[in-house]
Amino acid sequence: MKRSVHFIGIGGTGMAAAAGIALREGWEVRGSDGPLYPPMSDVLQRLEIPVYEGYSPENLSWNPDVVVVGNVCTKDHPEAVAAMQMKDTEVTSFPAFLEKYILSHRHPVVVAGTHGKTTTSTILAWLLRQAGMDPGYLIGGQPVDLEYGFATGSGDLFVLEGDEYDTAFFDKNPKFIHYRPKALQLTSVEYDHADIYPDMDSLRRAFRRLVGLLPPSAPFLVAAESSEALRLAAARPHETYGLEGEGADWEARNVERSDGVTSFTLYHGGAPVDRFKTRLIGDHNLRNVTGALAISMRLGAGVRALQKGLYSFRGVKRRQEVLVHGPVTVIDDFGHHPTAIEHTIRAIRQAYSPARLVAVFEPRSATSRRSVFQDAYARSLSEADSVIVASPYNQSKIPENERFSSARLVEDLKSAAISARLVNDAARIPEIIESLTSAGDVVVFFSSGSFGGAPKMTAERILEEVTMQAGTPV
Repeated sequence: MKRSVHFIGIGGTGMAAAAGIALREGWEVRGSDGPLYPPMSDVLQRLEIPVYEGYSPENLSWNPDVVVVGNVCTKDHPEAVAAMQMKDTEVTSFPAFLEKYILSHRHPVVVAGTHGKTTTSTILAWLLRQAGMDPGYLIGGQPVDLEYGFATGSGDLFVLEGDEYDTAFFDKNPKFIHYRPKALQLTSVEYDHADIYPDMDSLRRAFRRLVGLLPPSAPFLVAAESSEALRLAAARPHETYGLEGEGADWEARNVERSDGVTSFTLYHGGAPVDRFKTRLIGDHNLRNVTGALAISMRLGAGVRALQKGLYSFRGVKRRQEVLVHGPVTVIDDFGHHPTAIEHTIRAIRQAYSPARLVAVFEPRSATSRRSVFQDAYARSLSEADSVIVASPYNQSKIPENERFSSARLVEDLKSAAISARLVNDAARIPEIIESLTSAGDVVVFFSSGSFGGAPKMTAERILEEVTMQAGTPV
């Protein structure tokens, strides 16, 4: 008999992906959410999953066998409360649903870490597919080269982006604890998620639990650059990866960059493996690539297939995604941690040198709206030539003495001789950028949310100018 599942908050990236996997595994799937927006609205529509708009106990009147409660729900959420009161219905989270119904008969390969896990897990899934291993996968982003950020796959392997954020209001375990890895890549460990981790020690404990789940003989790749990750891995057998000079077991050496392509020689144990090429930019992405190649080879992928797969990989949407390449280039990036922002700015500057670089930052994530990284954002954004800072997203639930200040960030940047301005209305940003930029400039948006549509509107405005200058009607 066909089983049924209802997802509360189905529009979330992970929830929509889990719903898609359940559908492909033969479940009857429905869900509910507020107004949906692309890309997840498009994904759910293509999958033909019925979605109730708005939350109500009546959405559960079809009596599903399982109700998956999204992290968006609080304990007094009307649909979650109704689900808890249903007699014969199992209430769970999407990581626990995956653990019980999907991963129990698979070989989970988890990519975890503060930075780079979305890009790296996508690279890994792509490489293993190109190597003919047909893995399942669930990624917290939308790959450029794959139809969806999920697949069931016919192979034994299942690649997961391991998120350290908590699971649900009734399950405060990190999501990645439910994935029970049989292979693990640890990209970095740095303080983040100040809304659930009060200090670095609490975050370390979460990652230590993840590492403790790994079987002793399982492939375990750790970024040599991350001292925190190395300390967490020290008590277990592991290999390291990184760039030349970092003393890693797997290294990218003899790096050459030309015409948007980075070529390098992969070394293992001091001996060359072969030459590889990638279209991804920046040292941080070169580390991500190196780690993904290393764990792919440990899982049995062949060198020739990996070479072809890596060169064909085009990235992940909203990770240094070029929206328009014209007189002014516009790039959209999910970066919201100061370290990620700094790495991305350096990568873009390296790729587009000597272009003038304008960074546009929205404090949107739970941590960026708090003052914990107030000074760090000034340091990372000072890598740009000019900075536009938006007002923080809703801070009403954050105590006033813990709130991030965009105005202070602007003043700190000005004190460092960086051109900076505060903008309270995202709708004005395209016009401001038009007045600030000239041909050859690069604009990069940083936000963990939609930024009020500002990146897309800016790109459309530039395209409109190009079309008008060409004399073609818009």
